[in-house]
Amino acid sequence: MITDLIKLRFKVDYNPRYVCHLLKNLGFPFQKARFSADHLGDQEAIIWLEETWPQILRLAQEEQAVILFEDEASFAQWGSLSYTWAPIGVQPTVKTSGIRVVFGGLCQSR
Repeated sequence: MITDLIKLRFKVDYNPRYVCHLLKNLGFPFQKARFSADHLGDQEAIIWLEETWPQILRLAQEEQAVILFEDEASFAQWGSLSYTWAPIGVQPTVKTSGIRVVFGGLCQSR
């Protein structure tokens, strides 16, 4: 697709294999993207890590409480990630809704 775009826009023919080297030399190496929860902002995540979580830990230590973690089991609503070109040091991000359909849990009886 990139070779087609270059040909259409600049009237220059490049071999697709050369385009990979060209993009890397321009600072766009071929790398795998990562998912990002579009419904969560970066600022909220920073606040949680720097303020909320330390408060939870401090309170648990004061109360000699145990912190338990839980996770849902579900089917994600997005496809698989692949590789693409992006600037060096900047991992591509694919925004997702974060919406899940099926939840499940296990509980061991005493």
